[in-house]
Amino acid sequence: MSRIYLWALAAIFALLAFGAGPSAAQAPGFKVTLTQNGLNYARQVAVDFLQKAFQSVSLPAQAGIAHAPVLGKVFWELQDIQLSGLSLPDSAITIVPGRGVNIAMPHMRGRGWLIIDVIGSFINVGIDVGEAGGKPTLAASSSSCEIGKLLIKEHGDAIATGITKLLDSGANAALSTIPFVEKFGDVAQVDFSLVSAPTFGGNYLTLNSKGEFTSQAHPVNPPYQPGAMPDEVTGQMMQIMLSQYVGNSAGYVFQQAGKLHGFLYDKLSPALMPQRQDLPSWSPIRLNTNSWAHIIPGLTQKYPNHEMEAELVASAPPSASFSPSGIVINGPGQIVVSVIPPSGQPVPVFAINIAFSASASVTVRGGRIYSTISYLNSPLSQAWSNVGPIALSLLDGIIRTLSTDVIVPFVNYYLSHGVNIPIIEGVQLVNPSIHYGQGYLAISTDISYTV
Repeated sequence: MSRIYLWALAAIFALLAFGAGPSAAQAPGFKVTLTQNGLNYARQVAVDFLQKAFQSVSLPAQAGIAHAPVLGKVFWELQDIQLSGLSLPDSAITIVPGRGVNIAMPHMRGRGWLIIDVIGSFINVGIDVGEAGGKPTLAASSSSCEIGKLLIKEHGDAIATGITKLLDSGANAALSTIPFVEKFGDVAQVDFSLVSAPTFGGNYLTLNSKGEFTSQAHPVNPPYQPGAMPDEVTGQMMQIMLSQYVGNSAGYVFQQAGKLHGFLYDKLSPALMPQRQDLPSWSPIRLNTNSWAHIIPGLTQKYPNHEMEAELVASAPPSASFSPSGIVINGPGQIVVSVIPPSGQPVPVFAINIAFSASASVTVRGGRIYSTISYLNSPLSQAWSNVGPIALSLLDGIIRTLSTDVIVPFVNYYLSHGVNIPIIEGVQLVNPSIHYGQGYLAISTDISYTV
C-alpha cells in the first residue's frame, strides 16, 4: 500500500513526529500540540485511508441465536467475512486524557461479497500513543463492533489485531523514518527527540521534545534548563512552542566551539594576511594607528603609521530573553586591538569590552523557522591598555556604526540557515502566526496535507 495512505492514519495522532530519547527529568525545550481542531482535520485526511485499509481486514466466523416471531429460536452463522467496501458518513476522534485517542465510526455501511447489506453498525477503537525503542508508537488498546441490535463479540481481538497490523506496517513504520537530528555544518546539531511520552489534555495532544543544540564533537548538555511553556495559546490546529532554551543552547555551543570569533583588518596585502576580513571602505575610522590619534594619542606616538588588526571574540555565550514584548539578545564580547609591525607579528595594544544587545524577530517559511536581529545597543568599557587612556565617548559612535553594518549582517548570515521543523512530508503550515510569551514563543498555525 502507498506510503501516502499509510501516513494518513499516523496523521490522526501526530502530524509532527519526533524520535524518542526518554529522559523524564528533563523539561521540554520544544513542544508541539495538536488541538481538537487539528485532530478533526486529521480525521478527514484519514478517512480515505481507512476506507481502503479496511478492505484488507478479515473477521473470523461468527455464530449466535436470534429470536423471531413464529419461528422461535434461529441459529445463525456467518463465515468468510470480509469488508469489500466501507462508507464513513460520520466519525470522531477524541482525546483520552493520559492515554491516547479514541476513534469512533458510527452509522457505518458495508457490503460483503455475499451481497448482505449491513446498516447501522458502529466500530470503536482505542489507540495508545506512547514511545518505545527510541521512537513514537501507536497501538490498538481496545475495540468493539456492533451491528444494529446484534452484538458481535470478537474472537481473539480480531479488530484490534487487524488495526495493530495496520499501525505496525504503516503508521509506526512511517514515524520511525523521520529524522529527529539536524546538523549545522560540522559544529552543532539540534536534537528533537522526545523527553517523555506524549501528554494528553481534554482537547489536545502534546509532544514534548528536547529542542537542544549540542556539539557534534563533544555533545554535552548546556548549563541551562528550559522554562515552563503552555500547551496551547490559540484554537488553531497546531501550536509549536520554542523555549528560549533553544536559542541559548545554540549560542552556548557555537561560543564554546570558537565560532563567535573573528578578525578584522584594513586593506592589507593578501600575501601578508590571506584570510583577512577587510574593514568596509565607508568606515569612519581606518585600522591604521594614524587614524586613532584623536582617540588614543599614545597609540600614534608609540606606533606611528602602523597597520592594525581587531580581534572580535564573544567573552561569554550570548543569551536570548523571550517576553510578551519580543526577543532581546545580549552578547558580551571583547575587541582586542593589535598593531602589525613590519615583522608581521601582531602586538596587542588595548582591549575594549562591549555589551552588544539586539532585538530579534522570528518568521516561518517553507517548514523552517528563521530569525533576524536588529541592533539595539553596545555600551563600551576599557578592559586594558598599553598605550594610555582611551576616549571611549569618541569611539562609541564608530562601534555603533560597525555593529550595525558589520556585526549584525555577520550574525544574520548564519541565522539565515534557519531551523527545520520536523514535519512529515506533505504537511504544510497554513497562515502561521507568532506569539511571544514569558520565556517562550509560540507558532500557531493551521495545517494542510497534500499528496
